[in-house]
Parts: sequence; C-alpha cells; structure tokens
Amino acid sequence: MNARTRRPVRLTTLLVAGPLLVGVLAGCAGTDSASPNQPGGAIDTAGAPAQACALVPAEEIQAGTGIGVGDGTPGGDDARSTCTYAASGAGPGLTVGVETADRFADKAESTQRSSGVPAADIADVGEAARFYFSTTQLPTGLGTLVVRGDDMTVDVTVQGLTDPSRSRETATTVARTALDNG
Repeated sequence: MNARTRRPVRLTTLLVAGPLLVGVLAGCAGTDSASPNQPGGAIDTAGAPAQACALVPAEEIQAGTGIGVGDGTPGGDDARSTCTYAASGAGPGLTVGVETADRFADKAESTQRSSGVPAADIADVGEAARFYFSTTQLPTGLGTLVVRGDDMTVDVTVQGLTDPSRSRETATTVARTALDNG
C-alpha cells in the first residue's frame, strides 16, 4: 500500500481500540504466584485486590445479563486488578476493575472527568454507586458504573450499548456479581 491509499486513523478508533489493546497486552504479561493480584477474596492479606476475572467469570456475565462474552483477559497491577472481556458477536465489550474500597471517591471523580458527564447515583447496588454514560468518546455508547462495596471498589465499563438504561443494567448486574463473589 502506498502513501496515497492509506486511510487516516480516526480518533474514535484510537479511543476504542487503545484501552482494549492495553488490557490485552497487560493480560499477556502473565502473573506469578507471588503476585497478590490473585483469585480469592476481594482483598488479600497484603491489601491488594483479588483478580477481577475470578470475581466475574464469563459464564456468570452471560447468565446474569444474557450477553455473551469471551473469556476475560486479566490485567492490572497490585493496586488495581482488571479483566477485559471481548465482545462476542454483536454484544458489547466489558471491562471490570477492582480496587480497595477507599479508592471509590477518586475513581468516581476521575471517571466523571474522563466521561465529561455528570454522575447518576444508583441506589440499588453496593454502599454507593455512580453511573456515567456518554456517546462523546464512543458514538455507540460508553457506560461506566463505579461501586463502593464493603471492602472493594468495582468499576464496570460497558462499550457499545447505545441505550443508557441497558448499559446501566448490564454494569449493575456485573458489579453485583463481583461484590457477591468477593
């Protein structure tokens, strides 16, 4: 392909593909047995979060939401565990993050800054929950729910559901699964 036939990379492509690629690459790094970011309870004895993929298995996402997703790709570090689920068919992509409970306010604030929309408080999940939905970064919809549980903060990002209510319901179901399994 020569320079005249190349197509420019669109900003939306970078905004969508960038976080997914980071999640996939982080998952390729692997984990060793000494890492506190492992399956189990919400927070291990060293204070690190449990692995998000262990808290929200793909089968439980499908059973709870009716949305098919592939197996999750683990990622993150000792402060924040993540699991990225690729879209299956026409379904949305999902990313789940788990941090310590004291990170709720900071996580909610940074999510509001990055989404550029005000939060909607959600009363039926966790101790406190805030939902953000925008079509600015992703025209097909980007919804993020940040939830404070007893001993963890969970954030669920749903990419590609154009209906804000469906995005919120999906994120809420996934967050409840993480809290219940934590």
